[in-house]
Amino acid sequence: MKNFRLMLTLLLLIMTFSCGKNKDAKTFYKRGIANLDLKKSDMAIEDFNKAIAINPNDAEIYGSRGVAYYNKGQYDRAIEDFNKAITINPNYAKAYYNRGDAYALKGQLDTAIEDFNKAIAINSNDSRAYYNRGVAYYNKKQYDMAIENFNKAIAINPNFTRAYYNRGLAYYNKGMKYNPKISPAVIKK
Repeated sequence: MKNFRLMLTLLLLIMTFSCGKNKDAKTFYKRGIANLDLKKSDMAIEDFNKAIAINPNDAEIYGSRGVAYYNKGQYDRAIEDFNKAITINPNYAKAYYNRGDAYALKGQLDTAIEDFNKAIAINSNDSRAYYNRGVAYYNKKQYDMAIENFNKAIAINPNFTRAYYNRGLAYYNKGMKYNPKISPAVIKK
């Protein structure tokens, strides 16, 4: 009976300690997210570093720290964190999407498109992934592919004004002129 109590006490201590560690990691993670929202990337990175020290196997923490580095313009460091997040969770669509954004800003458009393709394969309802893939095609002057992606982004999110705007730019650069039968405009006075 004494051994049973000792084992039970030991088990409870282990469970409490391990739950406490994860709780602390979540606390640092949530504070890091708050700092990201407040545009305090350096403070967010500090919190994410603490969360990773406690729980180094959480893809979302690496993904969020990657966003903080991205916001600071440190795209290579952001990509490293997105890579780590994807290694931990290969189905983490947001990490592929964010890594694609970072590659696009580095001018690596083909690599960015590959990442947007992966994000879309995992989550086909993410209008931002279609939109950003459309922007990448637009920057490659592949206007038909850009228009196709902007159309998909608009179909998913009809209030996505940037997608309408960029689709218009793609049509314009493709040489198409305004045709009210194709896209009527309503002007209210």
